[in-house]
Amino acid sequence: MLKGQLQGENKTDAWFATDRFLRLYPQYWVAALLSIFLVVNLGPEVVLGFHKSIYIPVSIENILHNFFMVFTAWFPNTLNPRLVPPTWALTVEIFFYLLICLGISKTLFRVKVWLFFSLCYVALSYVAG
Repeated sequence: MLKGQLQGENKTDAWFATDRFLRLYPQYWVAALLSIFLVVNLGPEVVLGFHKSIYIPVSIENILHNFFMVFTAWFPNTLNPRLVPPTWALTVEIFFYLLICLGISKTLFRVKVWLFFSLCYVALSYVAG
């Protein structure tokens, strides 16, 4: 339903992926470049005073995390550096889109299983702090 049936059209997975990519990544890359600009021009100390996770990534792993906006952790908000701190939530959104493309919501049973695990994840994230 999410991939085009809302408009009465039957969109392909490729169309859906392209649409999501264009909706998320160009704006994110602009925001990440702005963060880099601020760190370079204001200095890391000033920017870290604003948010503890904004600093320039140095390892290949952190560069890839920040470039692709996919923070690979059970709790992606705990990974640093994040050039755009709120994007940890977009990691969850990208994972959701991947599951939709893989057909996780094709049957009512799958939806119920997905809902159960989603609620468990949310509860665990509150308990873990």
